[in-house]
Amino acid sequence: MKIILLVFLIKFIDSNLYYIVRPGDTLKYISIIFSINITEILAFNNIQSPFIYVGQRIFIGVIHYQMNQMGWNECNLRELNNCLKRFEIDTFSRIRHFISQFSYESTCGIYNQEIEDPKYCFKDESIGDLENTKTEEECGFKDEEYIKLNGRSNYKTFAEYILHNRVMKKVFNFRQRFPWILAGYWWHGNGMNKLCDTNPSVEIVTKRVNGGYNGLAERKRYYSLACSVFI
Repeated sequence: MKIILLVFLIKFIDSNLYYIVRPGDTLKYISIIFSINITEILAFNNIQSPFIYVGQRIFIGVIHYQMNQMGWNECNLRELNNCLKRFEIDTFSRIRHFISQFSYESTCGIYNQEIEDPKYCFKDESIGDLENTKTEEECGFKDEEYIKLNGRSNYKTFAEYILHNRVMKKVFNFRQRFPWILAGYWWHGNGMNKLCDTNPSVEIVTKRVNGGYNGLAERKRYYSLACSVFI
């Protein structure tokens, strides 16, 4: 019964991932239906009191049901929605491409670290060096999120962005903690929202994300699925 009601209520979520409050709604009711903690609703929407009004737009974000439909079992939903809001990935086109590319790149969250031959473990793009430096320290700086973030200079910039210098010291497993924020940071920095606003093909988005067309057929499958899930 809850799933049927949830599917019905999804229709009241606009393309910006906001739920439109209806007569009789309460924060408790909304939190139960969408499986979101009330504290998170208050924080995401900067709501100071528990009172809401008809017609109010409440940020809900992506919900577990939708990610399950995409094939994800675990997705760290709180961080995902923080990412979507922070980097303004908030239209159907942006969300569909964002989630579908991640679904392919990480096999629906199973992998969140680059898998590669250690002898090609590092490239410092900031100095145009296409050769492997083969230093032990630098070899630790490889892709750590669902799409890409590699090279010492990129790590340093991200560490400064989140004000977390331990990223550079590699003293905690931040790919487990910030996979969506890392990916959203890359997405935003590479102008992906602007690209998605042009209604691009999967080929065009894949070229920007991958640098080529690896796994294009599977990426198209995920995008087609996303179009049926995020509606």
